[in-house]
Amino acid sequence: MPAAHSRLTLRLQTTAHMLVLLLLALGFAISLVQHFVLTLPTQTKSAPEADGIIVLTGGQARLDAGLELLSQSRISDLLLTGVGAGITKPIIAQSYRLSSTDMANLNCCIELEFAAKDTKGNARAARRWIDEKAHSSIILVTAHYHMPRALLEFKQALPDITIIPHPVIPPDLRKSAWFGSWQTWRLLTREYLKYQWRRASLLITAGI
Repeated sequence: MPAAHSRLTLRLQTTAHMLVLLLLALGFAISLVQHFVLTLPTQTKSAPEADGIIVLTGGQARLDAGLELLSQSRISDLLLTGVGAGITKPIIAQSYRLSSTDMANLNCCIELEFAAKDTKGNARAARRWIDEKAHSSIILVTAHYHMPRALLEFKQALPDITIIPHPVIPPDLRKSAWFGSWQTWRLLTREYLKYQWRRASLLITAGI
């Protein structure tokens, strides 16, 4: 009986230690994601100047930011990359309820790119577009949580180009209590893991 009692006690102690380690690991993981979110780039207060604008698809807020940059600057070239198959400018205008001014900018100054399926594809499409336009600087527009990974890919594909980040904060992430949403946590955690994975792969490739 004492031996059985000792084994039970040992099992309970082992389980308790494992539970403590698990909670510590979970807390550390949450703190890493939280640090990533708290250090994300903030929105630019004034419109920067560059040769062209590149907007990565993923929500109306990004396109709105790109159109605003077009109207506030002397830039006349914008690439909207990663557009879904079958999407046209009239569909975009109707879906996003663009104003007449934005519609005019859409028709005259925006090129739609359909081949890119991910961030790396966006960067490759940007390389082709920039070479065709002979630009030396661009403003990169994407969501603020996506910007760190986007910059990794774009700096890799465009080492000779000046890249000016223009992060867009999605409406759902403007709320002070964003951390209370499981869907938001899942989105940010997934993006953090993608960023760290791509960062590590680039470091490993550079070291080979």
